[in-house]
Amino acid sequence: MPSWFDKLKKEGSLLLKKGKDKAVSSPLASFILNRTRVSRYGKLSHLELDSFQQKISFSLLLLGEEAPLNVSLSYETRKNGASHGLMITTASISREWIDKLMQQYVIHKIIPIPKELYTLLN
Repeated sequence: MPSWFDKLKKEGSLLLKKGKDKAVSSPLASFILNRTRVSRYGKLSHLELDSFQQKISFSLLLLGEEAPLNVSLSYETRKNGASHGLMITTASISREWIDKLMQQYVIHKIIPIPKELYTLLN
């Protein structure tokens, strides 16, 4: 049975991680926009990171569309020597055809990512 100190330590760690997630959500959105050139296709908004549960959600208003694309992802980070990767384990996307593409071509594939992004996601 965990002591009161262990419980406090765990809750404090969770609180710090949630604070970090809120603090890095905006830089993470900027990072994604700059690295993937998402701005060519639309506007990214409402990005939320939960690194404790390893989940990301965001909305993307694609050019020419009236309603945003809503995306929720669960992920795992991977490190192999000096290389860093991201594996999306589950995804839910508000457009069925994109969701099906994601399920077929992205889920459980390791995507190389820069060390900076790896650090933000953990």
